[in-house]
Amino acid sequence: MILYYLKYSTSLNFQIEMEVEVNNKKYNIVIGIDIGFSGAIAILPRNDAIYAYDMPLIKTGKKSELNVKAIKDIFCAYNKDSIEVYIERAQAMPQQGCVSMFRYGKCAGIIEGILIGLGIPYTLVTPQAWKKAMMPGMDKEKGSSILRVNQLFPYSEIGGRKKDHGKADAVLIAAFGRI
Repeated sequence: MILYYLKYSTSLNFQIEMEVEVNNKKYNIVIGIDIGFSGAIAILPRNDAIYAYDMPLIKTGKKSELNVKAIKDIFCAYNKDSIEVYIERAQAMPQQGCVSMFRYGKCAGIIEGILIGLGIPYTLVTPQAWKKAMMPGMDKEKGSSILRVNQLFPYSEIGGRKKDHGKADAVLIAAFGRI
């Protein structure tokens, strides 16, 4: 089993040979997206590889904005008929402020808009659904998703840093899409 962890690159030149069957349709690749500025995009082909990217951002002074072109480029690297995307459903979080929730919702809307514009099928999944299926009997905190990815994909290079939780969540969302 060979697993890869790559930093974001707009030139994604690799071939996917295996197929995934989702809703009676065969897909070469399943993509999981953890929404948010600290989120990530994970690509799981059936060749036992993991490609995990921090959410592409552009620094604008002290703030960051989504790098919409880079996100689009990730999806455009594949034939739209060969991928299925699973996105964590955006929902209110009690401890978040208004500005944070607005940015979170904006992120979700931009990603859904890109997928709709490109004609790529996607499914929204609740955090409760994918965590229940992918992390049975485990604490549902950020560090647990990193631990679970390392259990399911032992050659993964997604480390134990707390900031890697977005990549780990995205990988688990994509893995949830494969079951």
